[in-house]
Amino acid sequence: MLKKLTSLTCTLGEGPVWDSKKNKLWWVDIKQKKILALSDINKLEVINCPGQVGCLGVLDENHLIVAEETGIYTLNLQTHNFDRLGNISPEQGTVRYNDGKIGPDGRFWFGSLDDSTFPDTGCLYSIDVDGNAKKHLEKIRCSNGIGWTEDGNRMFFTDSMQRMIWSFDFNKTDGIISNKALFVEIRGDQVPDGLAVDLEGNVWSAMWDGWCVVKFDPNGMELERVHVPVPRPTSCAFGGRDMKTLFITSARVDLDQQILADAPDSGELFSIKVDIPGVPVGNFKHLPMAD
Repeated sequence: MLKKLTSLTCTLGEGPVWDSKKNKLWWVDIKQKKILALSDINKLEVINCPGQVGCLGVLDENHLIVAEETGIYTLNLQTHNFDRLGNISPEQGTVRYNDGKIGPDGRFWFGSLDDSTFPDTGCLYSIDVDGNAKKHLEKIRCSNGIGWTEDGNRMFFTDSMQRMIWSFDFNKTDGIISNKALFVEIRGDQVPDGLAVDLEGNVWSAMWDGWCVVKFDPNGMELERVHVPVPRPTSCAFGGRDMKTLFITSARVDLDQQILADAPDSGELFSIKVDIPGVPVGNFKHLPMAD
């Protein structure tokens, strides 16, 4: 059964990540410039940020890595100080960073976009613990959901405005992606947003303007839909002590008053129990960059 977990309404909730050491879920409200956390005992935390944060990852007990609109930073959870990592900034023609995760290669992967007109100026990057950044993809309209299979050999990546999810072979030692292939193309008005991957290689994709999260098998065939009471689910992440809880973020941005009246929980955080555990998000670590 789907549950609403908070009464904290986000304008643009995104980027959920489960912290297995603290048993809490982190996520962001991009437009309100907030980082949020909810523990398994329903304790809610809110951190105000200097700019829009598109995504984050857990570094250690006291630090997060965050993709803020001006660059990549580490965040001290005790002092709330933001320290810049490396010198990367959004490319000219982009506005901010969007979705991302720590990959099985130990690097933080994140994408950029211009969310005013969505030209193809977006890119996909990764950065290591020393601040060394690498561009992997360009000419992306809306860089979005990303995830990996349990063995770390396959990566999924979403370009929302093209309504496509792509798959790549992934080298988890050097972070090289290859053999780009179309995983699924979405038809109609719904738009693929953030995603998560379970231990059987199924991909769960939140459908913006679709009122649901869709589960695809490893070949891109639809298996089931989790319906939500809001039109704009934005992303999803597996968590809980058994990794069998699917957390779903949502948005209310740009919805008219009639839709908000019909879907008053827009912007809330939801969860539902599933049968297959999710793949844990990777750990940020120092690995040698490829020559």
